[in-house]
Amino acid sequence: MSGISLSDKEVVYDGNAYSINIAGELPEGVATPTYTINGNKVSSVIDAGEYNIVATFANDNPNYEAIPKMEAKLTILPAEYVLPELDIVFKNKDGKILEGNGKVYDTSSVLWDISDHSGLSSKVTLSYTVSDEEGNILSKSNNSETIKNVGVYKVKVAFSLSNNKNYKPL
Repeated sequence: MSGISLSDKEVVYDGNAYSINIAGELPEGVATPTYTINGNKVSSVIDAGEYNIVATFANDNPNYEAIPKMEAKLTILPAEYVLPELDIVFKNKDGKILEGNGKVYDTSSVLWDISDHSGLSSKVTLSYTVSDEEGNILSKSNNSETIKNVGVYKVKVAFSLSNNKNYKPL
């Protein structure tokens, strides 16, 4: 069977389904091939990874010999996860956002947090590190925290994707 091919394909993950299909015109009596991955019929795949696609042909025409299987590799590469712009906000114990760069010490706590998580995927985990002005780490947490003592503090927010092969690590 000449003029028929099955070629490797490489794409970047975007949530869409991808497949590899034969190129060329099948002779009369040869049905559209069945595509399999590891022996399981598939029409497309979505997740990042390497997939060895096998095209198997059925031939109803006794004038043709059995058609050999064709193989190709479909590679879906992990995508870059683009973090939305986020702000850290500082609030007093009553939940009022503190304006400016600081707060006068008055024995009440200051709570800090990311202002709006709605732009983040549920697969993104936040972790926070609070340091003093000398760089000494005072706490590490997956939750916002309160700061009570006088001082200058640095709040570092780290983002990670939990068990997601579709995106490159952050």
